[in-house]
Amino acid sequence: MSITVAHPLRELVEARRGNGWTAWTPRRELVRPTFTPDGRRQLIDTGNRDFDRQTTCIGLPNLFGGTQIAIAIRAAGKRTSDGQRSLREWDLEHYPGTLPAEVVAEIHRHPEPLALHKFFHTRPDKEPVVHGYILSYGRERAYAEIARFVCGRDPDSERILDVVSQYCVTDPASGPAPIHRITAGS
Repeated sequence: MSITVAHPLRELVEARRGNGWTAWTPRRELVRPTFTPDGRRQLIDTGNRDFDRQTTCIGLPNLFGGTQIAIAIRAAGKRTSDGQRSLREWDLEHYPGTLPAEVVAEIHRHPEPLALHKFFHTRPDKEPVVHGYILSYGRERAYAEIARFVCGRDPDSERILDVVSQYCVTDPASGPAPIHRITAGS
C-alpha cells in the first residue's frame, strides 16, 4: 500500500487560469510522490541505491530532506524593512553550505523570485556526495526549470537530476534547460 500526496502546483496553475493569468503554463506537471506504507520515506528509483534509501521527500521549497535542500530565493529588488540589505543576498548567505560560483552567477542573471534545489546523499563515512543543483523560477512561474548543474564525476548524478526534476520543476517554455558541469561541488 502506498500513500500519495496532492501536489499544490496543479491548483496554482488552475487558480491562475481562473483569474485570467494565461501567460505561461507548464508542459509537464509535477509527479505526485509515492511513500512507503508508514509514510516516512518517498519511494524513488534513480538507480543509485544510497540516494534512493536516504530520500525522505523530494519537493518544492522550502524543504530540508534526507537528500535535498530546497530554498526559495527572493526577487533581486527586495530589501529589508530598513532598506539596508538585499533579501536575495540574505537568502544566499544563509544557504547551508557553500554554493559553486557557477550557480551563484546564474542566480544573479535572473531578477525574478527563484527556487534552488541541491541534491546529495551521504556516504557511510558521513561525507556528502553532491550530485548537483537545479535552479528554477519561483511559484509565480510554476517552478519552470532554468538550469541544471551536475557536480563531480559520479556517472549517476545526471540520471539522479533527471529523476528528481519530475518532482520539483516543470519544463521551461523555451525548451530544455541547459546542463552545466561543475567539477568541484559542495
